[in-house]
Amino acid sequence: MVRSEDWQDFGPDDPDRQPFEKELTREVRVGHELSGLDLRVVSRRFAQDDILVTAPGRTGVASVHLTWSQHEETPPWPRTYWHYSIHDAKESLDDS
Repeated sequence: MVRSEDWQDFGPDDPDRQPFEKELTREVRVGHELSGLDLRVVSRRFAQDDILVTAPGRTGVASVHLTWSQHEETPPWPRTYWHYSIHDAKESLDDS
C-alpha cells in the first residue's frame, strides 16, 4: 500500500525538485540509460534516496536511487528501474 506521507510529489514548477534534478544531472553520465534524456523529477521518497522521473517519449516512470556523491557515477549507477506508472513505482519501492 502506498502511503502518501512517505512521498513528496512535485508539480511542474515546484522549486523543491531542483536539488534532485541537479544531483540527477550530476550523477548520470554518458553510457547510463538516462543519459541524454530530458528528465523531470516528479516525486521523491523520504525514507530512501529514491526519486521518480519521467522523460518525454518514454512510457512509464523511472525510479532512480541517487548516491549524493556530488560527482558523476559509473553506469549502472545511479541504479534505475522502469515502471508502468508512478503508482506502480511507489508500490514496488514501498514493498522493498
